[in-house]
Amino acid sequence: MREGKSIFALLLLLLFIAVVSLIVGSNLFNISLFFSDLYISSYQCEINISKTNIINSELISLGIHEEYQFAVEGNKKMLFRYWEVPLIYNREIDKLSGFNSKEESVILLDLESKSGIPYVKDNKGNVYLERIINQRSSYVLSQHLVGEIIRDALTNEVGIVSKNNLNRDTHNLQYFDKGEHSLKINYLAYFKYRTDKNNSHVNIMLANQHIPYKKVRIVIKDNEEVISEVYPHLSSKPFLSTLFLANKELTQTLSSLLKFPFRKEGNTYIIEGISPEDKTVGVEILMRQVPILGIEEKTTGVAFNTKLFNTFESILYWTKVSIDLIITLVIILLPFYVLLIYLKHGKEKFTLVPEYISFIPNENRKPWVVNGIFVGIPEKTNRDGFFATLWDLERRGVLSIDEEGITIKNSEDKDLDKYEKDLISFLTRYSTGKRFEFKEFEEVVKSYYQHEQALKLKEINRDFNEIFYYSTEDISDKFIDKSGYDKIIKSCLLVGIPTVAISLLLYILSINFAGYIYFADLFSKIFGFVVMFATLLLTPSNILGRWRDDFYKEKLEWEAFAKFLSDLANIDEVDITKNDQDVWKKWFVYANALGVGNIFLDNLKKLGLNIPEISKNYYTNLGGFTRVYNTTSSYASSKGSGGYGGSGGSGGGGAGGR
Repeated sequence: MREGKSIFALLLLLLFIAVVSLIVGSNLFNISLFFSDLYISSYQCEINISKTNIINSELISLGIHEEYQFAVEGNKKMLFRYWEVPLIYNREIDKLSGFNSKEESVILLDLESKSGIPYVKDNKGNVYLERIINQRSSYVLSQHLVGEIIRDALTNEVGIVSKNNLNRDTHNLQYFDKGEHSLKINYLAYFKYRTDKNNSHVNIMLANQHIPYKKVRIVIKDNEEVISEVYPHLSSKPFLSTLFLANKELTQTLSSLLKFPFRKEGNTYIIEGISPEDKTVGVEILMRQVPILGIEEKTTGVAFNTKLFNTFESILYWTKVSIDLIITLVIILLPFYVLLIYLKHGKEKFTLVPEYISFIPNENRKPWVVNGIFVGIPEKTNRDGFFATLWDLERRGVLSIDEEGITIKNSEDKDLDKYEKDLISFLTRYSTGKRFEFKEFEEVVKSYYQHEQALKLKEINRDFNEIFYYSTEDISDKFIDKSGYDKIIKSCLLVGIPTVAISLLLYILSINFAGYIYFADLFSKIFGFVVMFATLLLTPSNILGRWRDDFYKEKLEWEAFAKFLSDLANIDEVDITKNDQDVWKKWFVYANALGVGNIFLDNLKKLGLNIPEISKNYYTNLGGFTRVYNTTSSYASSKGSGGYGGSGGSGGGGAGGR
């Protein structure tokens, strides 16, 4: 592949990875819902702060109204929400039977569902089904079905079963029809709140163990105008939405800037977001000092502690958003940065070379160097380089190759370089005397394989890898200027290492302090960046580097010579006779080095040329090296509550299904 096509293919691949990683990263949550058999398509919660007539008319009460829209895609018999605090259910709220004023609780006022039969299992394990308060109709189920609800429902659970269960005398609850099913619930909260001489504070946790919530909307109505600050605990939408949702009042102070974005309309606070599975959904409310229906805990520094905890969480949140923005920009800009570096440090000057060259571009160039530098990846040889060197050593009288094996004739030749000496050492290691027998070597390896002698096979495989895939990195710098390639790799590491390290630190901190922060989208983008970096790391250095001196011209000449050897189209124009076997042998050596050895032999046959020294048993005996290598390779590879911040809060639980 020519230089232009190579860099175009690389940039196209990087752009593809970038687009995929950004699309997946920005829509990972929605993509995950596609594979879910149950999730909440819409969760709306309205928290009403108003005076109550219960116990004391001066108390501020927290009324909670929830609306769930369950999206059912699988077989579900019960759809529910449960609480981690006691759920009190009484038809006459003023009696509050079973109510403990020293224990946090939620008091169920009423519930409604148009698509299911409501049930309640309260804090004492009592199940209410036949009549639900404020419901005019009564539902009658068989005792078997009631027993299944009693058995399976959790304590402190409110839910619905399918209307398909009506008038059925069956032993098992029926499944819900696939689609949307609604549940509306009203509560009165009786939570712990902290107060000092200036402020009161309540931390409401609406959910922390639940199925995914696709859309969350929390509305806080401050009917008594007592709210000083609101601190949402909720996973954000994609970062672009997060950046632009902030209302005008959020620009007033640094602490406000750090908060999760929400809107304020008069005395109403509107918070919107998402909530992946088991992420915290909640809100902290800081008020002026007022008595609240709940468990009072007198303390000091309420406002200071609230702001301190939430500022730390907000720093985590906005740092995550910033890292998300940075990695997004890096993914978008990386292909263009690679193109810029290529144009500055990698683009070769225009060099004109004929399409075909019928002469060896550089006869002083050893075939393994041609194979390891000018063919493929200029950092290691391949098997073609090994076979080319064998034939070259045979041509030079160092080796003698016949039908049965290879004889080492002159291992002390002064012209042998390091690779050639290593190759002869490889043959000597598996030879008897100075004779390497093809069949004997294959039989030995087969015996090792049959007797599962792993160490022997792995040792042979290691020797093969060292000689087949011989590293040319120590000489490649002589041919290629890799400064552009190195600059790209170093830049990626400079951005990637801190980004990954900070993201992991943020994730660890968020587990303990801000469980609502969603990291899967960020990590998916980081994974996309890592894939892009790995792609660049595996890219041959000659694509992003630049050939030194006139070596690029030589590379093109080797490619033109390989093309000539592949079809011998202009052989009639070459001053060579069929009897000039030394030339044919040289060509055969470099044909192997260039990866067209077999094609060259086929072309010789078409020309009616028969050169025994290079054609005899080429396909069979020398092919034994490959068979042995594959055998050893296959064996080697087949044989490791009520506190400050998002982690606190009263309530808990969440929606689910079974």
